[in-house]
Amino acid sequence: MRITNKMLSNNFLNDMQVNLNNLQTLQQQMTSGKQIRKPSDDPFKAARIMQLYADIGANEQYNSNITSLKNWQETTDTALNDAGNVLQRINELMVAAGNAAYGSNEMKAIKDEVNQKVEEFSQIMNTNYSGRYVFGGSRVDTKPTTYTTDAQGNTQINYNILPVSGDQPISAADQKTQLQSRMSVEVSTGVTVDYNVPVTDIVSFNSDKGTARNIMDMFKTITANLDGNIVADGTTATSSDLTLTADMTLSSSMTWNGSAVTTTDGSVYHAGDSIPAGKTIPKNSVVKSGAVIPKGTVVSGGKDTQNQAKDAILGDTLQSVKDSINNILSVRASVGAKENRMETAKTRNEAENDNMKAVLSSTEDIDITETTMKYATMQTVYQASLQTSAKVIQPTLLDYIG
Repeated sequence: MRITNKMLSNNFLNDMQVNLNNLQTLQQQMTSGKQIRKPSDDPFKAARIMQLYADIGANEQYNSNITSLKNWQETTDTALNDAGNVLQRINELMVAAGNAAYGSNEMKAIKDEVNQKVEEFSQIMNTNYSGRYVFGGSRVDTKPTTYTTDAQGNTQINYNILPVSGDQPISAADQKTQLQSRMSVEVSTGVTVDYNVPVTDIVSFNSDKGTARNIMDMFKTITANLDGNIVADGTTATSSDLTLTADMTLSSSMTWNGSAVTTTDGSVYHAGDSIPAGKTIPKNSVVKSGAVIPKGTVVSGGKDTQNQAKDAILGDTLQSVKDSINNILSVRASVGAKENRMETAKTRNEAENDNMKAVLSSTEDIDITETTMKYATMQTVYQASLQTSAKVIQPTLLDYIG
């Protein structure tokens, strides 16, 4: 009898331990809401859960990057739209300035508004997002442009990042390479997108001679023409008397038709002489009719100067404005394409994140309804085992002997 009771007792204790362990596991799952609490509970599931958390964390960072880039592109697009509106207004003013009935007062009023638009354009080029200049290329901490006003009241834009002048001997491609943005963001595995549109991408480049003929120089030309000056385009002078408004270094030889001139290196040239490239003609030198003026030379004076200036406004200057508008539209199209790509990437990223969280939930989380039922069942089993053992294993005096 004692052996039988001992066997029953051992079996009872073993079963009770199993029931208690099962009850504890279900209780822990219900309090934590998770299927496992430590790797030893289920090593395979634990490894799977850790990998899912890592993947979700990386995907959420991608989402943050995409959102930041999308906002950056929206800021860039808005700035480009504003820049296009400025140039569109200047285009309208150029057309108005070509009106033959306009005199000096009307031209001055137009010039004043153009100067204001030049300042506005500079401010647009200095647009920043989250403390970074969107047109700063890789140097996002440097303001790309500033504007200054000369003695004649002409507002000019200057690069702060890379000095650029009308015929600086640096190709458009080289300028873009020097200022090309190196900022990029990874939007998904293996995909990177450039953040910035460098200010040089906003510039219109003249392909001839490989030189940079940019918006900044175009503004100088506009205000010079509005002053009654002429920016020569390589044609023969038609006025009887033209005066250089600034020192001029020749990029090509020039036939001199004027009074004797002494270049800055001391060489003297007379009417009909050919001045070779590289020579610098001092300011206020007089050029007579028949002289071939190199492209980019600013001259003034002569009885037909005002009409020539108006012709220039409606000619190359107006075309330069239109080219610049088209260039900005082209850049906006590129920015818009990236913006649309980010919108698509964001939608895809959010869908991927939802899918991974669903997988994580099915792997890690408990089914609260199912677990509650299991817990109630296990509790009933545990109580039944206690009641059964109490009836089957009756204590006797012999249990206390020995």
